Amino acid sequence: MLRLSLKLRWLKPVLRDLNANCFSNISGRVMKARTQMENLQNLCSQNLGNESLREMEKEAVRVFMELSATEESFKKQKSRVTWLALGDQNTKLFHRKVRSNRARNKILSLVTAKGLRLDKPEEVQLEIIQFYKGLLGTKFLQRQDARASLQQIIQRKVPVHMCGELVKPVLVEEITAALQAIKGDKAPGPDGFSSSFFQQNWEIVGQDLIVAVQHFFHKGFMLKEWNSTTLTLVPKMPSLSMAKDFRPIACCNVVYIVIANRMQSVLPLVIGPTQSVFIKGRSIVDNVLLTHELIRNYHRDVGLPRCAIKIDLMKAYDSVDWNFLLDTMDAMGFPSLFIGWVKECVTTPMYSAMLNGGLVGYFPGAKGLRQGDPISPLSGIVHLSCYVC
Repeated sequence: MLRLSLKLRWLKPVLRDLNANCFSNISGRVMKARTQMENLQNLCSQNLGNESLREMEKEAVRVFMELSATEESFKKQKSRVTWLALGDQNTKLFHRKVRSNRARNKILSLVTAKGLRLDKPEEVQLEIIQFYKGLLGTKFLQRQDARASLQQIIQRKVPVHMCGELVKPVLVEEITAALQAIKGDKAPGPDGFSSSFFQQNWEIVGQDLIVAVQHFFHKGFMLKEWNSTTLTLVPKMPSLSMAKDFRPIACCNVVYIVIANRMQSVLPLVIGPTQSVFIKGRSIVDNVLLTHELIRNYHRDVGLPRCAIKIDLMKAYDSVDWNFLLDTMDAMGFPSLFIGWVKECVTTPMYSAMLNGGLVGYFPGAKGLRQGDPISPLSGIVHLSCYVC
């Protein structure tokens, strides 16, 4: 794991230089190449028999097309537009999307819980750090051990024959399939390397990545750098005033991958049919339709008295107790080795928040699950299944 991390760290300066050479002022270079191409085309139209000018015009067209393709690729990556696959060049669309994203995500002022308005950048930064430290970096008070009660409450157990599947050695094919399943245009984690980097350069980096991932499953230990997380603050409503009005989406490093696939294979066997999210073959729309059927005719005066209660589980992911989650998995019959892997993934994150284009803060987590971590939705429904029982 350390060898892979060091190699990626040494590669960063090289990629920064490549970025400076290829993408620095890319829009200005495209305009310059376009002007040069048009000038040569005008000269060629005035001197039809000049072969030298014709060759220069062909070279100018080639340079312009390459720079245009580079600019479009650059803007597309920054815009995070995933619904567009084919068509003419859409550089203007991507550019507008980048500007729109920056304007929407920019945090210029906040209001504290006491009603005090903060306008200075350093005050806003401090408020963000303090809020998420309190939300994710503060432990729950000591609670009574719930293992005995959970053993009695939870009836659905992991089948014995599945336990061996969960803890069997990780094969090369499993790691490769897990990596290839990640979309290449997803935002990278704190290390800056996207899944596309590993997919396109698999022949170079693949062996190091495979050995590092297998080492984690063998030793049950993860480097702190691997579990570092960037919190991208996504607005939940048009008008924002307080730090709690943002949804913290976690951007994890790509090397943090395979274990979610194994947990997903066994979840349908231990999660009841009333849980309709994050399990293949089930849809949350079913619950919406069922709710419509249940509350139909509630407005009528005839019949027995009735009521409906809407519960808003605000910050539900961010308030999960790790000990309770692990106790629930133990009560469900997950192997202790597998629980140890999940514990190492869930309980060792380090957080930084993305604020106006830069990272602020660096603090350890103490509770909660990360929205954006592939393991967290699966761990979350294990946690909630106890309440359903």
